[in-house]
Amino acid sequence: MGKKGQVTVFIILGIILMVIFAAVLFIVNKSTTESIAYEQALTSDSVPQQFVALQQFVESCMYSVGKKGITILGQQGGYISPETLGDYSITDQTSGVGIDLDPLKVPYWHYNSKDNQDPSTLITSLKPALYDEDDSYWSIEAQLARYLEANIDDCLGDFQIFDSQGYLVTQEYPVAEAQIHDNEVYFLLEMPLEVSKGDADASMENFVSGVDINLKQYYETAEQITAAQQEYTFLENHLINVLSLYAMPGGHFPPFLATTVDEINTDVWYTSQLQISLKEMLAAYVPMIRHQGSDNFYRYDFQASGSSDELIPLYSQTYDNMILPLEIQDQTSPITIDFNYFGWEPYLNINGGEDTIKPQEANIESPLPLVNLDFTFQNYLNTYDISYPVLVTIEDQDALNGEGFIFNIALESNIINNEAIDMAYIQPKTSISNFESVVCNEEHLSDTLVKTIVIDAYTGEPISDVFFEFNVPEQDTCGLGTTNSVGTIEEQYPLAVGGELNLKHEDYLDTSFILNTAYFSGDSAFVGYAVATQDTPVVELYSEKELEATVSFRPIKKCTSYIDQAECLSKWTQGNFNDCQAEIIGEICVSDSQNIFGSDSMLNIYEIDSEGSASTHHTYLMTNGKKSVTDFENAKVSTFVTMERMSDVYGNIPLIIEDSHTALFTTSTDNPIATTTLYPGFYSLTAISSIEFNDEYIIPADYRCSSKNENYCEELDQINFDEQMLGQLILTEENTYIEVTLEDLYSADGFEIIVPAFDWQQIPQSMEVDIGNTPTTINTRVIEDVQIVAQLSEITKESTVRSSLGLRWN
Repeated sequence: MGKKGQVTVFIILGIILMVIFAAVLFIVNKSTTESIAYEQALTSDSVPQQFVALQQFVESCMYSVGKKGITILGQQGGYISPETLGDYSITDQTSGVGIDLDPLKVPYWHYNSKDNQDPSTLITSLKPALYDEDDSYWSIEAQLARYLEANIDDCLGDFQIFDSQGYLVTQEYPVAEAQIHDNEVYFLLEMPLEVSKGDADASMENFVSGVDINLKQYYETAEQITAAQQEYTFLENHLINVLSLYAMPGGHFPPFLATTVDEINTDVWYTSQLQISLKEMLAAYVPMIRHQGSDNFYRYDFQASGSSDELIPLYSQTYDNMILPLEIQDQTSPITIDFNYFGWEPYLNINGGEDTIKPQEANIESPLPLVNLDFTFQNYLNTYDISYPVLVTIEDQDALNGEGFIFNIALESNIINNEAIDMAYIQPKTSISNFESVVCNEEHLSDTLVKTIVIDAYTGEPISDVFFEFNVPEQDTCGLGTTNSVGTIEEQYPLAVGGELNLKHEDYLDTSFILNTAYFSGDSAFVGYAVATQDTPVVELYSEKELEATVSFRPIKKCTSYIDQAECLSKWTQGNFNDCQAEIIGEICVSDSQNIFGSDSMLNIYEIDSEGSASTHHTYLMTNGKKSVTDFENAKVSTFVTMERMSDVYGNIPLIIEDSHTALFTTSTDNPIATTTLYPGFYSLTAISSIEFNDEYIIPADYRCSSKNENYCEELDQINFDEQMLGQLILTEENTYIEVTLEDLYSADGFEIIVPAFDWQQIPQSMEVDIGNTPTTINTRVIEDVQIVAQLSEITKESTVRSSLGLRWN
């Protein structure tokens, strides 16, 4: 090659290197620009120091509302309002768009949207998109944004908490955005505020708050499980494998296909009994499905035990087939995954709707009279159509700072003609009997005389005059009569599948049963359940109990750590104010008598800094003592309480439905005792307390400096207000519900609600301490005290705090 050729090659290589360098430089610059723009988008407005508390209040509300929205959405399959998707049925879970857990509803991420008896099928998914760009309305980001917009005002409360402090706040309509990232969900709120206090004013518009949770990972794990069901129909295949172990001549279920040589048939199955057996099988086998990547995964090894050792390979294979060979990508914390079936009624149709299942008999006779070659065969050929729901629960107990998080999805399994559902399959039409609408007429009643005994759940005494009515869905409601003097009623019922029996009495909580009266057989039957104190099945009703209710308070005190403010301010003039923040000189704790007291026996529930103040750090402690509503001097205290009954004392019992009940009452200084009614059960509780001072409450003037800007300090004016929130107790999550037992309720005359309350009045404006052998006055009341009351809804969720709060019986 000549020199000119070599030069040409070098020139070409140089051009290529320059192009590559330019491309890399462009990508780096673009990435840097996008990163800076993204960080700017997630930044709150800069505001003067005296308005920082208000800005923090808004972002605290954003966090609280956003976290609640995430929790609700996770429990309901990625939807905050799943009821808008369609109908749900608590008695026939496969006829709706999801599983009804009452009050929760979990939409199906995989299901047949056609009716179970429809000859065609349509596989559908209600899985929401994750990001707003993929679905601007139903995506999880879009739903969380709308939830924040709809509920932020309730948390802000028109900024009344700041009204009494001299703030004037003008608010415009909020516009929210939610952004889901790895390990965090960010909430951005555009809500223009005009804020003024005295001569100072400021404008705020952009607020940002983040919830530390890997929502993306839980969603993707649920998506992975759904994809496995859609592609491999593992739920159907697992059931077919298990069912084949029991479907055989003489077995628990009629076989799919079999032939035996028997003179006499002894096999008879009844669909009504098979329905019960199938439900029991599903309840036992569905929880055995395991996700290989979950933290609760295990593999069971069958061991030889004797005569049935030859079945061990079959058991092991069947068991191993229930393992989903999936992994969780980029797992940051232990995640458990459970497959649940809570005794729901499955859809079961055998041989197009046969009620009695028998083999067909066939005979072969010998053509030679002298040779005995006669045979009798029993031929089994049965087709199963089965549909049942499965609740998949993905749980991270370490999420949300140890509070835990649950992401539920619902999947529907469908077997048609003994095979997993095929979208192209068209089932032959079968003959289905239809009842006439006049279901209450005698000719449509069951021949079975049904007896029910109704007793008081607490006393065990029979209840007379309980009215019985039976509702046949979408047809009619039939009055059956009332119980006699010994609490008994015997009547014939309309024939129905999924009927509802309603029991009503003016002194008791209404109760309903889901009954399949079409399966009643024989001359007589009982409706009821076993009770330890009774010889026969009965129905228990709960009577209402009127009680006196009071509210007491668990006082929250505070300890204040102080520094040499003059020394700090002198350092600030040199640009080093933060250097002395750690130089704590001492601590004072204020009691009712304004003396120093020990805090070892008290629970530290919150801490906050007042940068720039001599009283630089504040620790809030919940005491073991109690104060009544009348113990607050020179003030009026009131508390509004809501108690909502969420379930029976035994939990939500399948097939039994009870009316809801809400108790509302208010106690105050003028009326310390309220009257309300309760029934046994589990209750959510909300108690909000406020205090109105006879004399103005004063927070003295003070200094504040910004740790973000060493050259910025200012003096805060004195703050006066007449009214403040005193305390709050929010127990509205399932693990915080209050249990009202029969024994506690019916043996009590009353109860008290114990609420945490910041003891505003017992905090003096200031106290004298010794700084450098010089008596110095420091402030013990600070504007940051407002935040402790606002944070109580979150603080009281901690079990160590909640244990001394709630309901106590008198």
